Amino acid sequence: QISNSPTNGYVLTAQSGNTGGLTWAESSTGSLEFIAENSTYNSNVSSYTHDIDSKFKSIRLEFNNFSAYDSNKVAQVKLSVSGSNTETISLSTSSSGGMERATTTSHDDFGTCGVLEITNINDATLFPAILARGTVQLDDDSTHTDFSFQDEIGGTQRAYNRIEIRVSSGNIRFINYRLYGYVNA
Repeated sequence: QISNSPTNGYVLTAQSGNTGGLTWAESSTGSLEFIAENSTYNSNVSSYTHDIDSKFKSIRLEFNNFSAYDSNKVAQVKLSVSGSNTETISLSTSSSGGMERATTTSHDDFGTCGVLEITNINDATLFPAILARGTVQLDDDSTHTDFSFQDEIGGTQRAYNRIEIRVSSGNIRFINYRLYGYVNA
């Protein structure tokens, strides 16, 4: 027997003190909600920007074939508070601060592919933490560079509400991405 009525998005949990021992409750791990997606080829734009609702405690960006018109441009994600107080997360092959990173290519079929997760994005009392992993396809199926890093955005604690997907300079040639937010993560 379940002690309460179901609610969309809730999960069934064991509660020994409740009637029947089962209760519908909000998931403690958080629910994943879709924010935006984009799949573009020869876009010739410098970036894509999305607002992050304050209900999201963490975000997840899944991307593939992130490439620029010119070689050796750095794939980046820029966080901001309504366009100011920015922090940029770069993915490049050069080593910086002990973190492995990844560069874009100018090839049609190659580019940076991976996942970027940022926790505590809307909590001004905590520093956001970053987890990124993926692969850069350099020239053909046999040449690639894997990257994986975790870090914390230091400096000033801020509640970020905007994300910009971009390259270090010039325009994005191709990108396919999906952006999600975790509620109560």
